[in-house]
Amino acid sequence: MYVIKQAGIGMATMSDLKTHAKQTLAATRDARIYVLNDGKPVAGLVSLEHMGMLEELLEDRALARVAMQRQAAIESGEDMLLDEDDFFAAAESHFAQRGVDGAAVPTGATVHSPRSARPAKSAGKKARARAGGAAR
Repeated sequence: MYVIKQAGIGMATMSDLKTHAKQTLAATRDARIYVLNDGKPVAGLVSLEHMGMLEELLEDRALARVAMQRQAAIESGEDMLLDEDDFFAAAESHFAQRGVDGAAVPTGATVHSPRSARPAKSAGKKARARAGGAAR
């Protein structure tokens, strides 16, 4: 196995990985390890810390993609940005049509709106807490 400390990268062959697995995995604390098969990179080994960073990056990219699609839909007029009151009105309509638990509401049934439990906009944290709402 070859490790270039300054660059923080290393290379290990498949046979290195088979015969020196423990040492190769330990090397991931200091470097990213490229695993080579017939001289071509086929895999990479990273520390758990780096793996966590990669997972966060992938999640951030997915969220950014959704945000860009949403922004494009709003800019093109396909969709619109709702203010808080319009959002809750749309949510209440949705809940009324489908029922709070997602099931269809029988004709004549009463649906309790989640908005009725929501404190007024001007209420402070303590007022929201007294009203049973979550403090922001």
